[in-house]
Amino acid sequence: MAPSHTPGVDWCDCYALNVGRDMVHACPYTDFPLIEIDANGVRSVTPNPVTRCSGLAVSGPELAFLDQHRARGGFRWDIRRARRQGGAITETEREHLLLPGDRHPTGWARGKIGRGGTLWVHEDGDPRRWYRYEVDA
Repeated sequence: MAPSHTPGVDWCDCYALNVGRDMVHACPYTDFPLIEIDANGVRSVTPNPVTRCSGLAVSGPELAFLDQHRARGGFRWDIRRARRQGGAITETEREHLLLPGDRHPTGWARGKIGRGGTLWVHEDGDPRRWYRYEVDA
């Protein structure tokens, strides 16, 4: 568990959460640092240049943040890839996500369940159809 008084962290809200086997990663709003939490509590707090993230997949040092926003009257989902190395996070690339059939999403990504290197999301209004993004590390 992360205490509300974690030094340097404002736990206003948690936009992105990933629950792995032995480690939990969280990106709390408003500054979105990457917080690592294990069975003993907060293990590290790493400043994160990737903001607006609303989902997270973690595979070793490889990170994939879901960034979604309105674009041209519709919705856009992007994956912002990053790498954690030497106590710093560096954004490495951006991928535009399309749904099957090269379809653009018609709503916000909902659900946003991060489990290790996998991020599960569903489209707003359709909670029965889930989409999976995997970090290939």
